[in-house]
Amino acid sequence: MFCKVLQDSSSKAESFKKNMNKVISSNSIISNIDKYYDFAKEFIDESRIFIKEKRNNSHKIELKSDNSLVTFIDKSLEERFRRKVKETYPEHGVLGEEFPEYNLGAPLRWVIDPIDGTQNFAYGLKSWGIIVALHLNGVPILSIYDLPDLNETLSAIKDKGVYRNEVKIESLKKEMPLNDKNSSIYISRPNNFKRNSQFEMFYEITKDYQNINISGSSIYGQVYTILGAFDAGIEWAVKLWDIAGIQLFAKELGLAYELIENFKVSGVVDGGFTVLFGKPSVVASLKKLIETAK
Repeated sequence: MFCKVLQDSSSKAESFKKNMNKVISSNSIISNIDKYYDFAKEFIDESRIFIKEKRNNSHKIELKSDNSLVTFIDKSLEERFRRKVKETYPEHGVLGEEFPEYNLGAPLRWVIDPIDGTQNFAYGLKSWGIIVALHLNGVPILSIYDLPDLNETLSAIKDKGVYRNEVKIESLKKEMPLNDKNSSIYISRPNNFKRNSQFEMFYEITKDYQNINISGSSIYGQVYTILGAFDAGIEWAVKLWDIAGIQLFAKELGLAYELIENFKVSGVVDGGFTVLFGKPSVVASLKKLIETAK
């Protein structure tokens, strides 16, 4: 019995030690968060220069296995970012759209979409951008969304708020009434709904909400939901790099964020995601509609 008591005490002490180490490690990460932000912002600034210099040579467009487009600039930017991480923070992980994951399982993981809205970018439209976020154990703690052609940069740091072009923003425009069908909704393209065999859901949503906005770029829809142009957003069957920072932006502004589905996608780390974000009453109404339609 005495030996058992000693074993139990030893086990509890070891568990306490592990938990304390996690707390200490987490506190250390948060204390370095400004440094991590500067690292990400430097990459964004360098990327703007690189794109400006190389854009006219970027129109060698390739078709990937999932039928999406990729350019020389997509690949070059992600390669440059991965190299910077490996040189500066080799213990961190990197998940990006164009190459396999680096340092799988690392608690701190950078998530990057070097050009979100590649088709728009290749065709000379302005609704494309760069997404960078840092996740701690799967949750974003900092993010930068940059729309170079629109001169919009949104950034967020855990517990420090959201900034538009380095000026802090407080909140969106006033709440819409619950179930108000006049709400302005950003939604993913119809083809996204085919990815998990829920194409009929697109019609259910657009039937109930008439003010629907579709863009070929996740970053565009998310940024302008954060800024209040749209009352809520729906990202349907997208990858993690498409929504790398939206949870953090929503939380920092007191908006709603709902993970509706996380499903498996062959050959893709983390699978696919369906999320809602925006004004709480509108998100609640959308969630109810989706759950009822299922």
